[in-house]
Formats: sequence, structure tokens, C-alpha cells
Amino acid sequence: MSIFTFLPIKIGNIREKSIAEIWRNSEVLNSLRQRHNLKGECGSCDYRMGCGDCRGRAYACTDDYLETDPVCLKNLMIAEKLSPVDIKRFGWCVG
Repeated sequence: MSIFTFLPIKIGNIREKSIAEIWRNSEVLNSLRQRHNLKGECGSCDYRMGCGDCRGRAYACTDDYLETDPVCLKNLMIAEKLSPVDIKRFGWCVG
């Protein structure tokens, strides 16, 4: 079992453990839930608790799902002169 298509990292085997056990005990899932584990710009971003950006894109570009997502929504919003209240769909999480 893996998290999703764009993050092809095995998190457990449903033939060996229940989904609930995998959810609670997977090292990968637990590290993703702990936002202080995020690295680079994502790790120091004021929005990391609600955003997290796309971990799959971070993995595809850096081979590390905790590394900075190269397509940072905060940076895109600054470039487009938008604020979080301007984003109606999905809030901050677009990935």
C-alpha cells in the first residue's frame, strides 16, 4: 500500500496489517503528520501547519517527501498579489 500515485512510497501491507494499524504506525505517515519535520522553506513557513504543499511533488523533484515543494503556493500568491482569503477552493492546500 502506498500513499497515493504521486508519492510511490510503501507505507504497509494490508495483507499483514489492518489499515488502522498502518495509519497509526507507518513511519512515513507519522513523519508527514508532524509538520515540524518538513525541511527547507516548507519547514520554516508560517503556513506549514495548514498547508504542507504537495509532498508528492517534493519527492519527485528532490527524492525526499519532507523537502520543500518547488511550487510554493505562498510564493505564487506573492507574485500574483493574492491573500489566503482570495483562495476559495481547498484553502491553502492545493497539492
